[in-house]
Amino acid sequence: MGRPLSGVPHVGRRTETRKDGTKYIYERTTIYDPQTKKIKVLGCKLIGKILKGTDEIIQTRAKKPAAPKPVASVKATRAHVGASEILDFVGKQSSIDDCILRSLPEAEALKSISLARYLVACDRRTLPGIETWQLNHQIPYLEPITERVYGTLFEHVGQNESWVQNYFRYIASTLEKEPALALDSTTVSTYSTNLKEARYGFNKDADGLPTIKFVTLYSVKNRLPIAYCKQPGNIPDVTSIQTALKQLSVLGVTKPMIVTDNGYYSMGNMVELLDSNLKFLTLASRSVTWLRDIVEEALRDLDNLDNICPYDTQVKGKTVSKMQEFSRLRHRSTASAKAGEAQQFSRRIYVHILRNSEIQTCKTRALEEELTELRNAVLSGEELSESAIKKVEKYLILSRVGRGGKLTVRFNQEAFNETAKFFGLFVLVSNKAQNCFEALEDYRLREKTEEAFGIYKGYCDGRKPRVWSGDRLRGRQFVQFIALSYRCWLIGKIKEIKELLARTVLEKAHKTERIKAEKLLSWLENRSLAQILDWFDCIEETTVAGKAGEIRWKTESVERDRYFLSLLGMKI
Repeated sequence: MGRPLSGVPHVGRRTETRKDGTKYIYERTTIYDPQTKKIKVLGCKLIGKILKGTDEIIQTRAKKPAAPKPVASVKATRAHVGASEILDFVGKQSSIDDCILRSLPEAEALKSISLARYLVACDRRTLPGIETWQLNHQIPYLEPITERVYGTLFEHVGQNESWVQNYFRYIASTLEKEPALALDSTTVSTYSTNLKEARYGFNKDADGLPTIKFVTLYSVKNRLPIAYCKQPGNIPDVTSIQTALKQLSVLGVTKPMIVTDNGYYSMGNMVELLDSNLKFLTLASRSVTWLRDIVEEALRDLDNLDNICPYDTQVKGKTVSKMQEFSRLRHRSTASAKAGEAQQFSRRIYVHILRNSEIQTCKTRALEEELTELRNAVLSGEELSESAIKKVEKYLILSRVGRGGKLTVRFNQEAFNETAKFFGLFVLVSNKAQNCFEALEDYRLREKTEEAFGIYKGYCDGRKPRVWSGDRLRGRQFVQFIALSYRCWLIGKIKEIKELLARTVLEKAHKTERIKAEKLLSWLENRSLAQILDWFDCIEETTVAGKAGEIRWKTESVERDRYFLSLLGMKI
């Protein structure tokens, strides 16, 4: 009986002799296959050779591994494109980019647009951060924007006033016919002692620093800043309107209406506007002498139901027209009058008296509570301040019964009624024929300029000038003005989207559409513009260039984000 099969491979050597007498030694691995009953060769490896006439084995060299096949290299780039594409869309749709490119040389225009987009996209960051930001973001100017580059840009823009004024003219040409233009100002504080415009005056930030004044004309319908000018910080608002009127004369705006707050109200400014044949709408103080009687008479029936505002039931209003006498000094002599003499003339003025009942109720309740506490303080014998004593004399009646009798305190109802009747009351004065609620709508749109100045200071790096010369300040303000225009237009567009979504929800559209609208509306209501742009900034685009051409792909986005971009008007 033969040995049992182990199944283990056998390693042995095999010698082959060639014709020249050289012997090749191989290491061969074999195994017995019981099925075929034959020896199967598993592998054979050359380990050396013995030359003819010798006994020494010469080791053979190992074979070199096969060289890898060459792989063609590719050029690839990656960039954050979400926020950049939104801002590019804004620049084109609002005509801001087109106006800049038409006004400035191409290189300066592209630098200005790139800096403005950076200020909008990067919440509260300063300009030096653009050097690293542009490494992975798409901007129109492709070269590096260093501090030296944008410092030179600011100086060139500041020294070429025609570039700035041309931009104002081009952007003004996009307005509707007979636009309403809000006029307002803000102050920018500075530590610099080199800026001649920095002076001590009214500081709206109340930080005790010298300021530079920034006066802006703002389209209330298009939500776009149209023009601006800088002035020394000690110039009061009431005199700033003269510069604005001269600037309007070169903008080519057709029959604008100037909307201002009471900081610009004065008879002199009204005369300036009338002489320029401009319409105006301004908030005025009810205590002005010529308005006092009109307001007193209008109060008699102001609270009638017929005077309720159709779009805001908290407001009631009434319009009174009046031929008002004005006086101006003659600049030239005529046969009937000499230069420097006062000339009287009349114009029809519309006085809109309005009252907000919600404000009236709150102020009335607050005064009632204050007087009640004041009466209790008098009865308890507390020591009163000087201002409290004056209120006691006006609103309380103190008396005693007999000598040393008990003190009684009653309210002076007539004095209370006289004060309370003006609560929630405000007066708009205009030379344009319109009812009080049309005027109120225009004035409320003007209030958005206050938000714009908050944007300018908080989000466009406008809190401090950070420049050494007046020319650089002018150029820096121009770039910040463009950034402000981007933000204002986009904020207005998002507001329109919110209103559309709210209507979609209220109109009880299809369930799927209603749910989509509710989700997007909730998301927009709980995010600022900076947060929205930051959200989309995570979208990246990868570009790979090869023999077949460029291949691109972007980060995927959720349905809500695509829905928002489609409502914005972008192709997705």
